Amino acid sequence: MTVPRISRLLSSFRPSTRCWAPIPLRLPTVYNVGQYRLLQTDASDVIFLQEVNYDAYAHLLRDTRIRDGYFITDAEDKTAFDDVPFTTITLLSKASFTCRNTPGNKLVGPVTRHKFPSHYGREALSTEVFLPLSSCDDGWRCLRLINVHLDSLSSTLHYRKEQMAIVASILHEDIYQTEEGQGGLGLAAGDFNAISPEDQELIAKNKLTDAWVQLHGDNIARYGGSTWGNAKDKRWDRQRPGRLDRVAMTGGLETLKMDILRPGTITLPKPGKENDEISWSDHAGLRCTFRICY
Repeated sequence: MTVPRISRLLSSFRPSTRCWAPIPLRLPTVYNVGQYRLLQTDASDVIFLQEVNYDAYAHLLRDTRIRDGYFITDAEDKTAFDDVPFTTITLLSKASFTCRNTPGNKLVGPVTRHKFPSHYGREALSTEVFLPLSSCDDGWRCLRLINVHLDSLSSTLHYRKEQMAIVASILHEDIYQTEEGQGGLGLAAGDFNAISPEDQELIAKNKLTDAWVQLHGDNIARYGGSTWGNAKDKRWDRQRPGRLDRVAMTGGLETLKMDILRPGTITLPKPGKENDEISWSDHAGLRCTFRICY
């Protein structure tokens, strides 16, 4: 399978000049939600964001604390937003992916946007990181991290099948020629829009492991794995809970823990009326802790 690739460099801004800049008043809610998740003391090593519009992204880039703490994809220009209202963005913790013995001190490799066959212009955002086998002097293993937002709605199942096949081919590809038969190492995570019964089988059919199923089995009712249909506002009252967001892994990775990050609420002022309380998102987030089985 030939997958069209648009290669890019992973960019980060230089450290702050330590001068405070005014925060624009536009979209303060989006900005504060981003701050809340990205500046926690227990923030993740890798963060995948979906449905990021350019205004929200610009707010993240203006925060010097976020820029100083993370490598951010597509920070050099706006092309990720060409012809689409929103896109996927990946953030990598600088504390986790730097090593003083590597050129530029970064353990980050190529970043590529793989164009999907898609009704909505979706793509797979692939980032490669190089992890030391023991110390930075003892060799490396490439870990491929793919941020996905598969096509929405039941009518696009045929696209999701093609998209999952592309994701799997990228993950299984071993371009760095590790030990014979070892294959690629990595994971894909994000909004899989797993709506139909056929969607439930796509990860396994593509020889990947569903991280939640690895931990708990597929019993949503008992283990609370649904990420959709749990929001506490009227827009989603009629939506049936579902495990739309997932983590799919190659062999060589073991899931240790998964958490469902339920969205908080924001207040929408209504002059002369009672304020509305709505959820940040119609989806919950996932936090996955895993280890590499060298």
